[in-house]
Amino acid sequence: MVIVEAHAIGTGTISYKNAQMSVTDEGDSKAPKAKRDWTKLNVQQDFHVVEPLHLVAPFAGPLVLPPDHSFKLDIAGGSGDYTFALEGSAPERVCVVSASGLVQAASTLGSAKIVVADKRNSANTISVTVFVRQVASVFLRPPYSQLQVAGDVAEGHVSVPIFARPAPIKGDDDAAWDQLRFWNCSALQAVLSAQTSSSEVLSAELASPVSVQDAGAGACNVISVLPRVTGNATLTAFMKLARIQLEASAKLQVYAPLRLGSKDIDESHAGQPLEMRIAPCSSATLSLLQGPSSMTVPGRVFQNLSTALEGTHLRLRSAGQREFEVLCLRPTPGRVQVFAEVRQEPSDTDVYGGPVVAQASAWITCAVPVAAYVVPMKTADGALPARPRSNGTVFGLRQGQVHRFGARLFDAEGQSLVASSVYESRWVINGDGVRQWLDTDAQQHAVISVPTC
Repeated sequence: MVIVEAHAIGTGTISYKNAQMSVTDEGDSKAPKAKRDWTKLNVQQDFHVVEPLHLVAPFAGPLVLPPDHSFKLDIAGGSGDYTFALEGSAPERVCVVSASGLVQAASTLGSAKIVVADKRNSANTISVTVFVRQVASVFLRPPYSQLQVAGDVAEGHVSVPIFARPAPIKGDDDAAWDQLRFWNCSALQAVLSAQTSSSEVLSAELASPVSVQDAGAGACNVISVLPRVTGNATLTAFMKLARIQLEASAKLQVYAPLRLGSKDIDESHAGQPLEMRIAPCSSATLSLLQGPSSMTVPGRVFQNLSTALEGTHLRLRSAGQREFEVLCLRPTPGRVQVFAEVRQEPSDTDVYGGPVVAQASAWITCAVPVAAYVVPMKTADGALPARPRSNGTVFGLRQGQVHRFGARLFDAEGQSLVASSVYESRWVINGDGVRQWLDTDAQQHAVISVPTC
């Protein structure tokens, strides 16, 4: 006898070589005893070490189906060839199983046991418990979602699957059944409907049968949602059965796409990525605008700003909630793209769904200033006391008013630099009796006060 112990999955050969064996025949009373010797006895046996059989299940727990539904068992391990047999059913004919592993539930409620065996090793088996139950409730996953306004109607639809839980019968543990769900309930599509509390914020309709198949195991149907404008809405699914109507809802918040902005630049670029130019050794602040709102479920929030030239030409660091400082270290070889990302990860993805990820970008150019121009500053109410004339080279000043002027630097391409803090402005005013009109403020702006007489 040879005992073989398997240590890993794979194939091999057992060889028994050069064995010596001697056999003596007892013979009978008329014939003498004979002796035979085998001096070189060789035996070989190929073997395969395989995994134990296991069920590839979409959910934890037993296989649960509504009446008249089916589910194809997905088995892994073993040789790959299996037999399926129904061993026990209470009451009889609760379900049947085909040779390919398709379980078909009958209209009768009850339970059954299916045994799966490896065709090449009958000792390698598993058992699958099947329960056939009525629908007790429906639910949507996740119960709360943040969706971005759809920029393209054709690609902006979001799928929200509808699931159902089974109703326990006499003898079932009610607490345990509250955690189970059907592995397939797609035949209930005809009794489902959906609506939204605000058709302006988002539209909702039941998806096609193909979309239901793409939603994965357990989905009774899928609601196709199109986010239209920013706002909040409640999505509700209804299941109308013979005697009762079940419903479930989810809270949806639609947000505008994330974008990068800066207080140092005009926001007229709305709809296009922000572009800004910074002088070397100067910095500007970028802010995360719009995007998903704060999380209302347990989880983690990540905010990041990155660029390929980090550390060599630019330095990026957090400057507070939803703000980043961009420091120009040296002139860049053209404009450089920086990328912002907001990522919200719920702690329980089974309940609250996967992470919400929003991204945006901006263009930064570090350039040396080659020209400076005087520009009038607006007052707090947005007025412009000093009126520019002659292409901004002449300004009209009003008596009795305070006028502020700043210095705007331009690079070799004639583009304005929004940040140039390393360069100091020094102001001089020339003319008879006007030197006392000039002063400077904390922002290095020129302050000119024109007397009334």
